[in-house]
Amino acid sequence: MIPSCYPTAAYLPRPGATFQAPRLPPGTDRGEGEPVSAQNRLTTEQLAALTPGDSVTIESGLEYNRRRYVTGTVARITERHVVVRIGTYVECYRLRDGIRHGGAGRAELVPLGQRLDNDDERWARRIDHAYRERSRHCGDMHRLQALHAAIGEVLEESTAGVR
Repeated sequence: MIPSCYPTAAYLPRPGATFQAPRLPPGTDRGEGEPVSAQNRLTTEQLAALTPGDSVTIESGLEYNRRRYVTGTVARITERHVVVRIGTYVECYRLRDGIRHGGAGRAELVPLGQRLDNDDERWARRIDHAYRERSRHCGDMHRLQALHAAIGEVLEESTAGVR
């Protein structure tokens, strides 16, 4: 008796049938080699100059409408990859363009400290930090006052130019 996990004759292909990968609609790009944000990525020369022990900044996809920046350490360089250690995790980035090889989302190596820092992001970080501190220590009134003050400062700064 054949176990039920094997396909039955109804699901087997016809003899001589060929299978092809599904085609994309005309005018659609596969997205291969598509730049994430080439204007702030490490250049090929900068990637080639990396040595084990160097610090690198990794910019990953949007989280709550903001990019995420993490600092890692170059663990080793192979023929095609820069291997970066981020805490207990290890990730591989292509030596050609600095984009993460594999993984769930897109990430790339960017120069240290070169983040696009506009007022909105700075204000959001200030409030997020105060909110996280407050949520960790719910009974602390000083942290609640710090959150309230951070929100008040952001509102003052954002409405100062409106008048």
